[in-house]
Amino acid sequence: MGERDPLPDEEQRRQLCELLYAALVEMRCVYHRPEQVHELAYAIHNLPLTMYGRGTWSVGGLRAVLARYRERFPEGGPDYAAMLDAIYPKA
Repeated sequence: MGERDPLPDEEQRRQLCELLYAALVEMRCVYHRPEQVHELAYAIHNLPLTMYGRGTWSVGGLRAVLARYRERFPEGGPDYAAMLDAIYPKA
């Protein structure tokens, strides 16, 4: 992920946890498609640490990997980039 953004506040972290929860539920539903599970895990694996300040927190970086996942698997579950945009509206 790219440049460091201000860390999420408590409400944003709660919403990010809901995004993470939705992704984990989706993985359970597509377990028979390992490439899709791998791509979704790749997109979210840094989220729990970076949103608390370990590593580099970057909304744009997270948005990019979530959008890439959606492009590769448009028939997948929720649109995680749109969920992120609801938490962090684009300026």
